[in-house]
Formats: sequence, structure tokens, C-alpha cells
Amino acid sequence: MLVTPPERRKEIAYRAEPLSGYIAGVLETQEREESLSGLVRDLIAKHGEPDETEAKWAKLAL
Repeated sequence: MLVTPPERRKEIAYRAEPLSGYIAGVLETQEREESLSGLVRDLIAKHGEPDETEAKWAKLAL
């Protein structure tokens, strides 16, 4: 059985909070990117691929 000394428990707790915040941020970013990818797929399915003029406009707009 693994036993953590009390002084290490504080250090572990201190490090766990930023790590959980980082993971939550990564998951939020991934969800947002997947949502945007889905939107683009839906738009392409409904309206077709953008032509060259539309693609150039989009690159300039971004």
C-alpha cells in the first residue's frame, strides 16, 4: 500500500488544481473546435465547397 507523507499531500493538492484547470481548458478548446468542424461540414453539405473567389475572401476575412 502506498502512503503519502503529509508534507507531500499539500504539494500534490497544490499541483492538482492547476492541472485540473489545464485539462478543463483543453477539453473546452477541443469541444469548440469539434463544434466548428461540424458547422463547416454542415455548411459544405448544404451549400457545397466554396469556389476560389469565396476561399480568397475567407482567407482575407480571417
